[in-house]
Amino acid sequence: MHDAREEQFKRMRELKRSIVEYSQLDEFIRLVDCIISETVFRTTLSSVQILFNTLRNQGTQELRSIGFQVLLQSTETQLLFNPAEKAIRGVCVETISGCTEVASSIVRLCNQKHLNAYFSKVPCVWNMGQVLEADARMLFLQESILQLVGHDYAQANTKMQTYSITLPHIHFLEREWSDILAEWEEETGENPLSSSTLGKLYIKLQEAHDALRVLMASFVGYTLWINAAKLKTEIEPRMRVIRDCIDATLRSITRDAISALQVYFKQKSQLLSERPVQIQDFAEYVANYKAIVNEAPEIETKLAQADALCDLMDRQLVEFFGG
Repeated sequence: MHDAREEQFKRMRELKRSIVEYSQLDEFIRLVDCIISETVFRTTLSSVQILFNTLRNQGTQELRSIGFQVLLQSTETQLLFNPAEKAIRGVCVETISGCTEVASSIVRLCNQKHLNAYFSKVPCVWNMGQVLEADARMLFLQESILQLVGHDYAQANTKMQTYSITLPHIHFLEREWSDILAEWEEETGENPLSSSTLGKLYIKLQEAHDALRVLMASFVGYTLWINAAKLKTEIEPRMRVIRDCIDATLRSITRDAISALQVYFKQKSQLLSERPVQIQDFAEYVANYKAIVNEAPEIETKLAQADALCDLMDRQLVEFFGG
């Protein structure tokens, strides 16, 4: 009887000690949970805060530590930013979501079998991802970052008005020379083109060259770097191609015009150099002479055109025997 009583007291002491030890262990686990939860929350929130501060403070800096490169893309009707605002906003949201996903990944660690037994109650750290997603400060930071992006694209759209003046010139340079030549011949009714029309083509090419100068890379707002120079680099080789084609056309038309005049003068000189011997020969000689006189205005026009073509070649530094 005494032994049974002693055994019962012993078991009671062990039970009390176990309860105390469990209580202390549970308190320790809760303490660790609280510390870890607060650390994860603070670190994640701080990371997003640093991102926002960095973007906001670099607006007046020449060197950016964080930014998005935006290119210009030409279409038939307008120039577009690539990527568009929607894509950049999506990247920002994904970046912030990635931070909360890292916080949520702790759940996978705590759910391991050899750790799961220590959590009789759901620890705070398990829900840290959801807490961050619903936190007012996190939502404010996300909205603030998106506002920066919206502000930057508003400024970029203002600059687009300047870039848009290059669109007609870009379309002109992207076309094949055969299509350009056919269009101008149809519009002017000239075949071959006159010196004045070819001069207009040179002027149009120079206007395209001057217009493309506005395509320069520049920072906009807090986050954007508009690399308009890339579009300029891509389209500039077409200027050399079109220039060479205009030069070749001018050279060919001038050669043909001079050759045609040389043949004409050679033929007419031969006709007039043959002195008539008989009456009928004299009549033919007079007829040829009158024909030359009648053709004089047309020949004068052709001479003036040939002279204008040669003058245009001189001004545009086109070699007569080049190409």
